[in-house]
Amino acid sequence: KGKIVSGTISAYSIDDARMKLEKKGLIVNVLQQTKVRKIRKLKMNEMYFFAVNLANFMQTGFPISEALELLATRSLNNNFEQVLEDIMIFINGGMSLSDAIAETKAFSPLFVSFVRSGENTGRIDEALENIAFFYETEIQVNSKFRNAMTYPVMLSLASIIVIFVYVFYVVPSLIGIYESVNAPLPLITRIVIGAGDFIANFWWLVIAVVVGALWLYRRLAASIKPIALSIDQFWFNMPIFGKLLITPEYLRLSTVIYNGYLSGLNIIDILRNAENIVTSRTMKTHIHNAVTKINRGATLSNAFDNTGLDPVFVKTIALGERAGALEDSLKRYIRLVQHDYFQAIDSFSTKIEPVLLILIGVVVGFVVIALYMPIFNLVPTMLQGGV
Repeated sequence: KGKIVSGTISAYSIDDARMKLEKKGLIVNVLQQTKVRKIRKLKMNEMYFFAVNLANFMQTGFPISEALELLATRSLNNNFEQVLEDIMIFINGGMSLSDAIAETKAFSPLFVSFVRSGENTGRIDEALENIAFFYETEIQVNSKFRNAMTYPVMLSLASIIVIFVYVFYVVPSLIGIYESVNAPLPLITRIVIGAGDFIANFWWLVIAVVVGALWLYRRLAASIKPIALSIDQFWFNMPIFGKLLITPEYLRLSTVIYNGYLSGLNIIDILRNAENIVTSRTMKTHIHNAVTKINRGATLSNAFDNTGLDPVFVKTIALGERAGALEDSLKRYIRLVQHDYFQAIDSFSTKIEPVLLILIGVVVGFVVIALYMPIFNLVPTMLQGGV
């Protein structure tokens, strides 16, 4: 309307921005690129939301560009909206969906791999459904574990706070009383007082030792393979708790293989995706060795045979290959393992709560008894002093 205006517009390039502005009837005088906002990687629930909604829109009949625009109206946050905006810019610039997703660097390699396989087979919506199924399973497993650990963690923190209150506030006042009457202190009381003094004077050393130990543990687990494998075996063989750690690994592995077959990926790419998804060095090693065997001509079941993996998992793959229905066999295995895992979580919660209560009661009781036991000796001592 003859006025000078300024603003911002998202575009794939300077020329693309100029073209968009001219389509709006604007005459461009000055055009500069602004500082691009840094995009963080999408969380698991955000990738699930993206996959399941985009799949639904595409199955309804919307083209990818329109489906993305509809998805932008349901944006979860500013970062998610920026990711969608960038994807639309890349697609309008001629990129495929998988390349656009990869270009944002906000999605996992597994997500990109599944979408690319869907493009190769012409079934992008099914590939998105498959990746959504994987993240849905992962979210359920993680949520179940977090819920099970919430009460024990809160109870442990509460007990630590109580003990620290006694050590830093109650102990000093009681020490003054005991010293004023020269009352002899029992061994248990001297131990608690000594521990309290040490923590009060060298708390920084305690924190440094804990942080250093955690750093060393993670460093050894990440860099030295034999130590990492030994650590895995230690945790996996622990009663009750070990099953809670190893079972999700089988769920991740079986779900990636299941969805990979449905999406049309070849077995090597599927296993490489699985190797990046599992968290333990033991499982990564088994998968890596399986890839080597398959490259030499072995079947998937033979590649996993005699590896120490769950026999049910290996036999499920063997039966599925023999019957030509590996997807169906894996789907049943996933349901079975997921059910067993949820039962193990419930069993863990039922057993850990009374055990924690007893342990915390013993520790707190030990501290309280140690601090108040000398009081029973104060009366005779004070009476003798008075006489």
